[in-house]
Amino acid sequence: MNVAASVGIVEAQRLMLNPALWVSLVPAFSWAAFVGDDSLGEHFLLIGFGLALCWFVVMTVVAFAARRTVASNAGELFDLLPCDASQRTFAIGVGGAAAALVALAVTVIVWVWRRPGASLGMTTDTVSSSILIPRPNAAQFLQGPAIVLVFVGLGLLIGRWAPSSLVVPVLLVPILAQFVLFGVWEAGGTTWYSWLLPMASGWVSGDRFGECGSNNGDCLLPLVGFDEVTPWWHLGYLVCCAGFLFAVASLAGHGGTRRWMAAGSWLGAVVAFGIVQLVVYERFPGVAV
Repeated sequence: MNVAASVGIVEAQRLMLNPALWVSLVPAFSWAAFVGDDSLGEHFLLIGFGLALCWFVVMTVVAFAARRTVASNAGELFDLLPCDASQRTFAIGVGGAAAALVALAVTVIVWVWRRPGASLGMTTDTVSSSILIPRPNAAQFLQGPAIVLVFVGLGLLIGRWAPSSLVVPVLLVPILAQFVLFGVWEAGGTTWYSWLLPMASGWVSGDRFGECGSNNGDCLLPLVGFDEVTPWWHLGYLVCCAGFLFAVASLAGHGGTRRWMAAGSWLGAVVAFGIVQLVVYERFPGVAV
């Protein structure tokens, strides 16, 4: 077994022993236990929103793991190993990818727990009302674990390229924005950037209207249906984003032509999948692209 593989195994073990990882999974199980007959809430749970805290935790753990040699001023000592800094970086990312396998296991448990039928139920606070909410497809089933893998890559990138670990808590803000503004509440409707964000719901909707924020008024969501085709392209997009982040993080310290070509190839794939998403995604009538 080479040094890079050994580093990956050790990092995976360290991650599995980190209590923060297991605490970050509590929201998924709590959501599954208390969602009840809320069809909308169950849909968001099944497509991976219950793993939102896990995104940030995994990103943070991997970022600090990647910065460990810098923080301890041990870079020159590690350079004596048979594998270079780029290989060690990639190995840390592979170790962090164990979190995606944990996320997959949690997703399976949640689906078995909820036992979703072909339909989750009908919408209530939408226009038109009583629209059938379909069970998420296989691409949406894998979306949550794939996003965890993306955040592993983001943590790796931060750990190798960010000048300070203070960048990590700052990123909590855009992550919360993804969760609230463009996720659970569907406040932005169906827009072109919805599919370029990590979490995509597949709801084909417009902006909410009515007396939103009022205790007495209705806050309604215009809805025409659910996009079940674009999630497959989105899954490929997420995998390519993760690959690109891993590749760029591995460029730190020792680039090399092959590594730059790999990063460029992943970037090209990200752009290609992004363009396809923007072409094929279902638009809500009246929403400008």
